[in-house]
Amino acid sequence: MLLARQDGGGYVARWVLRRYARARVRTVALADGKQVLFVPGSMQGLRDALQQKEQIIVVIDVPPDQVNLTAPQQVLGRTVHMPIALPRLAVEQRLPVTVFTLGLDLATGRRDLRLYPLGVQDDAQALSEKIFAHFERVVRERPACWHFWSVADRFFADLPAGGQRQP
Repeated sequence: MLLARQDGGGYVARWVLRRYARARVRTVALADGKQVLFVPGSMQGLRDALQQKEQIIVVIDVPPDQVNLTAPQQVLGRTVHMPIALPRLAVEQRLPVTVFTLGLDLATGRRDLRLYPLGVQDDAQALSEKIFAHFERVVRERPACWHFWSVADRFFADLPAGGQRQP
């Protein structure tokens, strides 16, 4: 699993949420039997995993100040700057991409896993647009399910703090 580093900024005065996030990451790592790769700084680990033909789960709906390279996207009628390095890598290496959402059916209490295969893509920007079209649809359908409302001001930042625009 590839995940943005969990800095303290999004968890100020929210120690329960921070502990939950850390426990969730540990649980995923234990279930998968693999280490969690944090970005920025794990591209070599990611490349090694891909060379070994391992599947990678990527959490890509992160504030732009958590990554090094972003590109503009339209999300919820606003321009946001989203990570672009991994869509570029998927295009360069001809990797098939599948978007997934995991929600909770409040009526039954059951998890709701949905898979959206996008296949191999030829353009990183177009791939990113497809990924975030799914993200936007889910947020519009079930806004309470998005886990980053507490840092929405960072997510919707006009310019990424600590990031760069796509060259």
